[in-house]
Amino acid sequence: MNVKKHDIRHLFEYWKNMRRGDKATESTIFMAFIVIMIVFSIIAPNFFSVSNIRNALRQNSALFLIACGQTYVIMLGGIDLSQGNLVGFASVISAYAMLKYGYLAGIIAGLMISILCGAITGGIIVKGNVQPFVAALGMQFIIYGMNLLISGGNPIYNLPEAVSYLGNKSILGIPDALILAIIVGIISHVVLKKTILGRSIYAVGGNRKVSFLSGISPKLIIFIAWLINGLLVGLGSMILMSRVGSGQPALGGTEVQMQSIAAAVVGGNSFDGGKGSIVATLVGTLFIGFLINGLNIMGLNQFIREVIIGIVIISSVIRREAAIA
Repeated sequence: MNVKKHDIRHLFEYWKNMRRGDKATESTIFMAFIVIMIVFSIIAPNFFSVSNIRNALRQNSALFLIACGQTYVIMLGGIDLSQGNLVGFASVISAYAMLKYGYLAGIIAGLMISILCGAITGGIIVKGNVQPFVAALGMQFIIYGMNLLISGGNPIYNLPEAVSYLGNKSILGIPDALILAIIVGIISHVVLKKTILGRSIYAVGGNRKVSFLSGISPKLIIFIAWLINGLLVGLGSMILMSRVGSGQPALGGTEVQMQSIAAAVVGGNSFDGGKGSIVATLVGTLFIGFLINGLNIMGLNQFIREVIIGIVIISSVIRREAAIA
């Protein structure tokens, strides 16, 4: 009996610790995720069906990858406002390359243009000593303009049949997009938690001057983080392009951009820098993704949905700051 009481007391103490400090938002959002799953299952019986869960996971695989890229940037005290436009731009470049050189060349082209844009933004930040917000804002307009100049604002159709595989096919009932997201998510987590680069990102995000005195090059770390962000946005854009089966100039847009920021922040990553994790981003992505899915099944219009997501973001930040204080 004493053992059982001890175990219960230990579990209670562990939960109290999880609700304080840096883990407060992550644990709270995870519990909120469980709650909305239960509530939506009661309100809409088809919400918890295998087909809907599989669909929601497939749809949010791209969001998770893009949010992982946002996480690397946020952990260094930055924010990428160009992600939404970059998704559409990468899909357009990829589609044109597919038409001319084939499927594989198109995928490579889409990834390379995304990485290049990440490199340019990172270069502007470290070489021009420009604030990340301003650099990303400027790149947002540049990418948008380039996208329209190249595509004329028109979708690119008649792509190879293979383009639809990544976003719509499954292996043993598990969506290909989900498998890719899991693999890349694990790699992203390991890079942050187990490598010198990851420890350097935490150090630079926490205190740039101290990290420099410790022998770390903050500019190099920031540049690499933006490169990684570009790669992850490119992977997410390839999934989204595969879902629609064409190159779409407006494929990402404001919605994807805002959702990626929301997923990163809601999970517990801090704009202060030096704090966060891919696990937090995963929790935030699941919460945002299934919240939107449930609201859609309930038939609520898009405007109400946006209001609810905005309230969730503000509430999560208030909860984190109160817990840390």
